Amino acid sequence: MPTKLLVSIACGLLFALVHAQSGPPLIDLDYQQVVSPTCAQFINSFSQSEEFQSCRPISFYVSTSMQFTRMAETNVSDIDEILSASCSIEEVSCQEPLQSIRKQMISKQSCGSDLATGNTVADKIFQALANHHLYQRIGCLKELDSGEYCLANIYQTRASSSLYRLPFGEEFNASNSSNTQICSLCSKKVMDIYSRFGAQWLNKLTFTYEAAREWFSNNCGESYTRIMSAETSSASTAFRWLWLITFLPVIW
Repeated sequence: MPTKLLVSIACGLLFALVHAQSGPPLIDLDYQQVVSPTCAQFINSFSQSEEFQSCRPISFYVSTSMQFTRMAETNVSDIDEILSASCSIEEVSCQEPLQSIRKQMISKQSCGSDLATGNTVADKIFQALANHHLYQRIGCLKELDSGEYCLANIYQTRASSSLYRLPFGEEFNASNSSNTQICSLCSKKVMDIYSRFGAQWLNKLTFTYEAAREWFSNNCGESYTRIMSAETSSASTAFRWLWLITFLPVIW
């Protein structure tokens, strides 16, 4: 691996570790009482590991950290600092450890039974692992004028943050926001990433994107949306079947 890349990775990990202690927890869901003992033990173990903490995956902040959401609604500067720590890490340094955690999670010895029976908390944590790559893209987008992170700004303006939770199966909801707030360049970039890359990962975007695309097309203009490519959707479907064929025997 080139020396320059190694230095970049090391600096990113060090920056994240420095801020890890002061930032919100990546998982503050009350999972202990709602998942099986083996699953709870697995989540507790990996969530406290240094390799997981040092990655500071944005997908966990968005879906499993209630404290992050509360902070985002009150102090954008704090959230900008947290996102800077996450976005400074070279993605390649976290790809292998997070993939390993995800594969371990579906085994019967950890959370396989919980996932097979549709446990919502276990599924949310699994989706956060599966969506890591996608959220390192949309979570690191910035406003052109202010330089603020789009994700931080959408909480501050009270625009619908549901746009950032489509990959977790949440339907898009614009009821509490004006079109001016939602029809932004940030939203356009997020929707573009979803349409081109979103369904490549094991997420629920294929079930939520179309309704959001229709809303943006009707209220913001067709330039805000594009149809998710057939190749991308087909790849997603094939990947889901591959996952089932490969890992369900392990779960059962």
